Amino acid sequence: MTDPYVVIIPSRLASTRLPRKPLADIDGKTLIQRVFEQSLKATSQSFIATDSPLIYEHAKSFTDNIVMTSDKHISGTDRVFEAASILSLEKDQLIINLQGDEPFMPVDLINTLVYDYANNECDVGTVVTQCNKDELSNPNTVKVALSNTNKALYFSRSEIPNNLLLLSNFL
Repeated sequence: MTDPYVVIIPSRLASTRLPRKPLADIDGKTLIQRVFEQSLKATSQSFIATDSPLIYEHAKSFTDNIVMTSDKHISGTDRVFEAASILSLEKDQLIINLQGDEPFMPVDLINTLVYDYANNECDVGTVVTQCNKDELSNPNTVKVALSNTNKALYFSRSEIPNNLLLLSNFL
């Protein structure tokens, strides 16, 4: 592979908050197609990982970079791990887990994450941003408690006490 990292986009139909979300139409293109096209602006090594035959067949209309995964996964991270195994990626390959509902993810943000990963001693990184007060009680906003050295202590959809830094909807 020519790029220093791979993007894998986990995508499933079983969303409880918005059923069939990846296939939702956004101005003539589906959500998953928009996410995939945005990922290609960062790297040509982008893949969709799905357990859905419907998503798979739809994605075939715009790419061959699709991996069928098990429907037994409890998280997108598990789906990404299986896709990396199917793709025979090296154990030290940097993988960006780009959520399948982030069609407007800034490419600069992906590049910053890659740069920060390469220039720090860590195994995993995530994007963190301050959220506004209205998002504190919103269960759709994932929050993170950070240590003094910016290490994630835990993630939660519930409010986190003590006004710790909060993770926005980039997860």
